[in-house]
Amino acid sequence: MRAVNLIPDDLRKGAPVGRTGGAVYVVLGALAVAVALVAAWTIAGARVTDAKNDLVRVQAEAVSAENRAGELEPYAKFASMADKRVETVSSLSRSRFNWPYAIREVSRTLPANVWLAQVVGTVAPGVTVDDVSSGSTSTLRNALAVPAIELVGCSTGQNGVAEYLARLRSVEGVTRVSLAISEKSTDQGGGGTNANESEDCRQGNIRIPKFEAVVFFERSTATTSGPSATSAAAPAANANAKGETK
Repeated sequence: MRAVNLIPDDLRKGAPVGRTGGAVYVVLGALAVAVALVAAWTIAGARVTDAKNDLVRVQAEAVSAENRAGELEPYAKFASMADKRVETVSSLSRSRFNWPYAIREVSRTLPANVWLAQVVGTVAPGVTVDDVSSGSTSTLRNALAVPAIELVGCSTGQNGVAEYLARLRSVEGVTRVSLAISEKSTDQGGGGTNANESEDCRQGNIRIPKFEAVVFFERSTATTSGPSATSAAAPAANANAKGETK
């Protein structure tokens, strides 16, 4: 009896590899590449998903922050208003002028033979007072942008006017006293027969000089930038005088 080898020729020991063996490696390589591509696709997809999730989260946080900002807006406005009011009060404190002291000193230094018909105080040029005319002192008042008091009065003589101006220069805080006019009446009637004469402190008396002067307080920090630009009403120096400040 003769022996028969049932092993295929391409699998027999020592037989050369045929076409079927090479195809297996090609298939395995293709599978490896496919697995790598699938893995890369999966990783990329996961990253895109994470990015989308982050975007959604950030958008939600932005909406929440906007809503929170809207809720806090009234508090922010209130804080801003409070800061402005504090700034305003501080500005007023820095810019205020001690009118009571100034008016008191103007009255205290008044000689017995001098009386005032009008006292007008302003913190800066250009501030007007209703129904009050600056007269001859307007040009002098514009010389300095500082608090000043404009005076209109009369005296029994020119020596009294000079004495009063000298006393005003000695007042603390006064840096300049400017005389606009000091003149006697030219009306020989002496009776005060018209409205202008009745309002004139000389009352038509040709022996009494009328003077107008401006007292400057240059060391003051008062300005016209705030609501405190004008002072309170100042009292007159005598019973018949009218004193107004602004």
